[in-house]
Amino acid sequence: MAKDTCSEQNRSEFAVIGCKVLDDYLEAFNTGDVHRWAATLHYPHIRIAGDRVRVWETKEAFARDNDMARLVEKINWGHNKWDWRQLVQYGPAKLHYIVQLSRYTVNDDFISSFESLYVITRIGSRWGVQGRSSYGGVFAENTGY
Repeated sequence: MAKDTCSEQNRSEFAVIGCKVLDDYLEAFNTGDVHRWAATLHYPHIRIAGDRVRVWETKEAFARDNDMARLVEKINWGHNKWDWRQLVQYGPAKLHYIVQLSRYTVNDDFISSFESLYVITRIGSRWGVQGRSSYGGVFAENTGY
């Protein structure tokens, strides 16, 4: 298991910011409210999964392409949990985290785990997830899951 930056007591200012962004992102995702989830991202937003690269220019486009019911239907998804998050590069306007995420069913049965790279950026005064590259599965052509 990689070092979990977000569980360290004496985190840097950038780690505090990044962990909060990732917490907000996953909390929004787990609600199943795609509009709330979309609000945690910056646009254009990019996701690389498998051999697919997808770019969404707006929150509305992202929400339109990511019906959370599809994830429930395909794998009986219930929620995700961070296994660990490690800040590996940072600066005043961009943070890079490597993470491991696990998916669980509605009954809390384990589905899968996978590693990802999250790019968090500051646009104006707001921090958000700008891009993700993951080893997680792709469930539909346009999905950002």
